[in-house]
Amino acid sequence: MRVLITTPPLDRPGGVATYFEVLAPHMTNVASYFFIGSRGDDEGIARRVARVLVDTWAFTHRLLSERPDLVHLNPSLGHLAIVRDGILLLVAKLFACPVVVFVHGWDQSLAQALKHGAPGALFRAVFKRADAFIVLASKVAEELHAMDIRRPIFLETTTVHDDLLATQPRQTKSADDPVRILFLARVERAKGIFEVLDAYHLLQQRCSHVTLTVAGDGSDLPAARDRAAALGLSVEFTGFVRGEAKLREFFAADVYLFASHAEGMPISVLEAMAAGLPVVTTCVGGLADFFDDGAMGFLLDDADPVRMAERLAVLVENPLRRRAIGNDNTEYARQRFAPAHVAKRLCNLYRRVINHETDDRAVLSAR
Repeated sequence: MRVLITTPPLDRPGGVATYFEVLAPHMTNVASYFFIGSRGDDEGIARRVARVLVDTWAFTHRLLSERPDLVHLNPSLGHLAIVRDGILLLVAKLFACPVVVFVHGWDQSLAQALKHGAPGALFRAVFKRADAFIVLASKVAEELHAMDIRRPIFLETTTVHDDLLATQPRQTKSADDPVRILFLARVERAKGIFEVLDAYHLLQQRCSHVTLTVAGDGSDLPAARDRAAALGLSVEFTGFVRGEAKLREFFAADVYLFASHAEGMPISVLEAMAAGLPVVTTCVGGLADFFDDGAMGFLLDDADPVRMAERLAVLVENPLRRRAIGNDNTEYARQRFAPAHVAKRLCNLYRRVINHETDDRAVLSAR
């Protein structure tokens, strides 16, 4: 079985690239990769359109030369990604190749637009030709059904690096050591960076022995630095981290904070759990399908800074609870998010689609 997977370059930041970078060693005999998406952060609209045309030609060449048994597309639900992947889907079906569409992200405003009128009719006409879908949250399956998509939908999860799971449990810290809070994500308004800074400001009024590290890069990094300075906060901004540097940030932290407004399945939350951290997070994407509020940390309805600060304070002031939650989170991640397990589930899913062993109306758990 050979599967051609479309993905951004594996060295690019972002959930899809990270997902396949982690899975790649476990799928060497199955997967080959066709790289799509932006090659830089300053790409204009004309260059993006030209890239889609070039990618379509190159994708067609790969289909002809490799003749894969299945194509795996990975669109986020954004305007250009939907158009691009719709074209690639039609090309693959032109060569009678089965197609699985893995919806990683979910733009609610675009989803609403796709339910009605000409855009919705065009979306359904193209994407109903896919043989199966994979989603990261049950509510996304519901949205696809609301768009009259009648294809098998598999509920999956993201994965975490083996290095996070192989590390020994954390050592107990001294009572005099500050409690380190980590925010690791794109530094953008939609990721909740400004609410995070406001919550940290409130938390310091109650708990003085805390620090905040913001690990990531993004369009709002300068504004975030300005907000921290205006609030009189001492915040460590590390910039983008990956590899060993990323592992060091996770293992140096005591609590992970994630405040995104919308996600598919935030991989950094899974990584934090694998690293033995309790998590305070907004209830986005697939987290609602498994995250146990109180047992894994705290799940927030939205990125309200007051509520966020209150939940952080509970963990900051209870080191034994932090450690117990962290240990449980690591074990949960080992059972559910280990790359070998996720890769095996994906390969089983591919075989089912290739062999037509699916139910067009079913939402099937691959987890």
